[in-house]
Amino acid sequence: MGAYRFFGNDEVQWPDILAPHIKSSVTRMAAHEVVLCIQDTTELDFNGQQAQGLGPLSYEAQRGMYAHPTYAVSTSREPLSVLDAWMWAREPREADGSRTGVKENLRWIESYERLAEMAPQLPNTRLVYLA
Repeated sequence: MGAYRFFGNDEVQWPDILAPHIKSSVTRMAAHEVVLCIQDTTELDFNGQQAQGLGPLSYEAQRGMYAHPTYAVSTSREPLSVLDAWMWAREPREADGSRTGVKENLRWIESYERLAEMAPQLPNTRLVYLA
C-alpha cells in the first residue's frame, strides 16, 4: 500500500526517483572504456483495465502508456544502468488524423541531451549513443 501511495504522489516525478541511481551509474560507467547507451520504446498495454490517464497505443483501440528508457551497457554486455526514462500517454488522433501533444521523437533528443550532460563526468569513457 505504501508503494501505491508513494508512486501516486503528484510530488514524486521520474527524475526524482532516478537521480540517486543515475549518480551511482556514473561511477559504474567510469570503469569502462566504452559504454553503449541504447534507447528503447516500450508499449505498456493496459487494454481492458480500469486505469486513468491512458492513451492510444499503436492501434487507436489499444489503451496504455509508453515508456522510453535509455540503457547503459558495457561492450561485454554487462547491464550498467537506466540513464533516462520517460513515460507518457499519447493524445487521441484528431478527426483529420493528426495527433496533438508533444512530438514523440522529442524523447530521442531529450535522452541524447541527458547523455551529453553526463559526458563531462566521464572524460575517459566513450559513450556510444544508439537510437
